[in-house]
Amino acid sequence: MPEKDYRLYIINEHPSYVTEPICFIDLKNNSECEKIYRKMFSQVYDCMPFEIDDYNNAYKEEGEYPEISEEIKSMDYIRKDITDEIKKNIDEHVYFLCVLNNKGEEVFVKMLSPIF
Repeated sequence: MPEKDYRLYIINEHPSYVTEPICFIDLKNNSECEKIYRKMFSQVYDCMPFEIDDYNNAYKEEGEYPEISEEIKSMDYIRKDITDEIKKNIDEHVYFLCVLNNKGEEVFVKMLSPIF
């Protein structure tokens, strides 16, 4: 747990289901969580996270993986060593980005692995 402020964790949940994070980054506030998530996702997959446009008759999500926005491109790389590890294990592992506050409360959670 962070002693103060927030802590971002990258967790590899599958195939080992180990609850220990593979890395963490201390944050001063949680207002940048979505941007950090989008930057890490774009570093791994060379696109932005899936955006839902609609649902089809079978209630399946329809949409696309957009190109990387200029705002995200202009951000500094975030833990390139970790994103390189995720790239290497892209087909066998499932990664999550999770942010907790200093009370251990979940502030932000998103999957870093796309669902195809």
